[in-house]
Amino acid sequence: MDGIFANTKMEIEREGLIKMTRSSFFSYKAYNDDNGDGCLDIIYLGEGSPLARGLESESRIYYRKDDLENHPDIFARGEQEYREQLRRFGLPTSVQL
Repeated sequence: MDGIFANTKMEIEREGLIKMTRSSFFSYKAYNDDNGDGCLDIIYLGEGSPLARGLESESRIYYRKDDLENHPDIFARGEQEYREQLRRFGLPTSVQL
C-alpha cells in the first residue's frame, strides 16, 4: 500500500535497466532488472526500523548469478511482486528500450 508510511518507486534507466524500490516503516526492498526482461538480477531486502536501519536491521542482497540456485523462493516472490508493480504502473512485464 502506498501512502505516507509506504511507497513504491519505479525507475527506468539506460537500455532497459529497471529499478524498483518499495519501502514501509519496517522494511525496504530494492529490485534491479538489468535488461528489462522481467527477471530480477539483484534483490535487496532490508527489515527493521528506518531509524535503526544499518544498526539493528536485518538486510541481505541476492544476486541471480550467485544465489538463484540456493534461494529460488526469494526470486520467485520478488519477481511476482515486481511484475505486479509493473502492471500497476502501466508498464509491460518486460521492457526493452
